[in-house]
Amino acid sequence: METGCTVICQDKKVRTYNYNEYMELMHHFVSAGTTSGKEQTADKNEATKMNLVRMNRWNKTIVIPEYFQTFLNEMKQPQCWTVISEAWCGDSAQIIPAMAKIAEASDGKINLQLVFRDDNPELMDEHLTDGNKAIPKLFARDLNGKTLFEWGPRPAGAVSIMSEWKKNPAGKTKAEALEQLHVWYAKNKQLEVLQELYHLLSSGSAQA
Repeated sequence: METGCTVICQDKKVRTYNYNEYMELMHHFVSAGTTSGKEQTADKNEATKMNLVRMNRWNKTIVIPEYFQTFLNEMKQPQCWTVISEAWCGDSAQIIPAMAKIAEASDGKINLQLVFRDDNPELMDEHLTDGNKAIPKLFARDLNGKTLFEWGPRPAGAVSIMSEWKKNPAGKTKAEALEQLHVWYAKNKQLEVLQELYHLLSSGSAQA
């Protein structure tokens, strides 16, 4: 399956990372006081440091629900999941550990690979959200390269928080809105992410 997943991105010469490699890069960025991407700022460097904390916490606490594990055990069609991300992206830090846990629980049926947005502008342009380069963005393909589904950049509850803030800031700063967003992630405990990905996987595309 790894060979098939490699072929999917081979023509674009995309540099991919498995989850362990991605986590190693997160540690490297934090140790060096840098981040991924073209724009190196103090804010993004600090965000990367916080994101590593978030990811480490989720790596220890995420549990795949029984209904999801049963589905993964019975899943027939291998898939490659490619996720476009950046180290400084707070949503990526909240969501990607859940994707990694799903891939791990699939016992090799889902191969998760991560790519950096700024390093792959052409790939990002193929997976825009309402014309925006929003991340994280997941696209799942079978081993023939056929796209099965796309998902991202946020679960519905998180989308609602930021959409409402944009429509009616009511004196709330972007930093305050983002703080509310991350509190929501913590309280939701990955339930919406898991439910939405389960729905996409179980809709029929994963059963062939």
